Amino acid sequence: MAYNNKKHKEQHIRWNSEILTENVFNSEYDKSSARYHFVIIDTKWIGLTFDCFLSEIKKDISELILFRIFNGTFPKPWNKLRYLFVSYDSPVSLQLLQPDKIDMPIIRDRRLYEREDIQGIEDYVRGLYG
Repeated sequence: MAYNNKKHKEQHIRWNSEILTENVFNSEYDKSSARYHFVIIDTKWIGLTFDCFLSEIKKDISELILFRIFNGTFPKPWNKLRYLFVSYDSPVSLQLLQPDKIDMPIIRDRRLYEREDIQGIEDYVRGLYG
């Protein structure tokens, strides 16, 4: 499934959110708390793209707590592209993200979620891009 699909070989952002089942905030548990997963696909400027994307997201979601981060590169001949996977926890759950200043496709991927088995979310992302 990795890079035989053309849209996986182009710059884009993939995301999803899921309801948190545990209380990670120092307040009463709220079912509107969410874990957001973002995968940014870009060239060597991936850090700048991520910073811009994060500042746009923070307009709608003010409190984000970093949960997980990892990155990787694509195999040849697409090795100029890189991916950055980041998960954040937030007391706010949004169904739609529309950052104004991001000039690349933003795709909601419902298969981007936590898994309890051996094929976890990291394996899913690596399978798409690694």
